[in-house]
Amino acid sequence: MKEINKDSFDEFIQAEGTPVLVDFWSPSCKPCLALKPKIEALGEKYSEKIEVAAMNVADGNMRFAISKNVMGLPAVHIYKDGEKIYEASGEVDLDEIEENINKAIG
Repeated sequence: MKEINKDSFDEFIQAEGTPVLVDFWSPSCKPCLALKPKIEALGEKYSEKIEVAAMNVADGNMRFAISKNVMGLPAVHIYKDGEKIYEASGEVDLDEIEENINKAIG
């Protein structure tokens, strides 16, 4: 899983034709830390079809994350052709995330 920040975000989500999943997290967020290996596993499972990245919002990216409508952690967004097509935050459902990955790559 690639680590991105506010400076690399726009370039990363512009991957044409390839859906992009961004995991917004913080080291002080226990649910984020529990979710991270599951997101990494999804990234490995769909490695040929989707790009996966993580953004540590506590590392100078908080205002940027808020500008992307991240109001709670953990948060997972899926983008396709630079447009957000899915978002979840708080108690994220891994099955729902995988279902939306499949919609994005379908």
